[in-house]
Amino acid sequence: GGHTHVKGPEDDWGDKTISERKWGVGFLQVAALTRHHGGEFPLSRVLSFKDGETQFKARVYLHEDWYENNPIGFYQASDIKWPLRHKFSAPDPIQPISPFPSITEVVTTPYLDRKSGRTPSAASFTAAETPDRLGLWDRETGAFKLANQIALDSRHHHETDPHAVKDGPMPDVWSLQFSGSQRLRVGTVDMSDWSDLFLSVWIKTTNRTSNMRIVSKDDLGEPGNFVLLQTKPGEWTFRVWDQKAGTFRVTSWSGSNLSDGKWHQLTGTVNSKVGKVSLSIDGKVRDTAPWTADILDDRDETDLVIGADSGKKKYGHTYTGLIHGLRISPRLPTLQP
Repeated sequence: GGHTHVKGPEDDWGDKTISERKWGVGFLQVAALTRHHGGEFPLSRVLSFKDGETQFKARVYLHEDWYENNPIGFYQASDIKWPLRHKFSAPDPIQPISPFPSITEVVTTPYLDRKSGRTPSAASFTAAETPDRLGLWDRETGAFKLANQIALDSRHHHETDPHAVKDGPMPDVWSLQFSGSQRLRVGTVDMSDWSDLFLSVWIKTTNRTSNMRIVSKDDLGEPGNFVLLQTKPGEWTFRVWDQKAGTFRVTSWSGSNLSDGKWHQLTGTVNSKVGKVSLSIDGKVRDTAPWTADILDDRDETDLVIGADSGKKKYGHTYTGLIHGLRISPRLPTLQP
């Protein structure tokens, strides 16, 4: 192939026109579409041929009306017919298919559209600079005092934080209320020497949004460490990165509706001794997966975050509802299966 700045459909430069055949090959000048590329006449070519034909027709189309007073449209003087190397055999016509069923859910990635019945919110949010809350975590018991601290001291509340409300699975307790645009950053909990993991949390929601994260130590697009979330409407998942296997170990359950506006307890565990990851719902083990690593993979040093992903500058996969009684510990309960 070659490249020239065509002067017009009658261009002949160096004894070469805009349509030339040599060595059994056809050369067609097809540019430019704008006069500002080379400063000449905007034109293009239309090639047409039908089933069973052994030649094609090439026509010149003028995009301006100032080439020697010719109107916009095909310039018939430059029409040519050239042979095809092979007879053209058209494929069978594409048969129309029925439209997608109404249950099909069209989403975008990596952040999914909100489908909460209200005006859609932004898919991602700017992460505010917030202090670490590691001082509100009791490593021995795994319990957090986040809701109580936010409720009792407004100085601990930031614009991207959830609010504290008097509601919970037991009387007279505080819980965190997320509206789909907030998250609570705890900080970088070092889990590089954790061989086991115990995570337990109470939730109360009516939202059935896909990719709604409850607790996360995982940034979007990175292998991360672990995440507890609603992966799609009605499906709840606890997944942990198994460094030795090079994959997420995934446990999921969709046996009943947890988005019923009632309190439910979700528990995820990693037990390296027996080589198992498990997900429990309301005290019953619902799913398990094999585990081969000796310790959790904390090489990314991602933040522990409640209610969204662990992104440092932006975050998404936000949660809508109440969260209470989060516990995270490197020790499993004695009766843990």
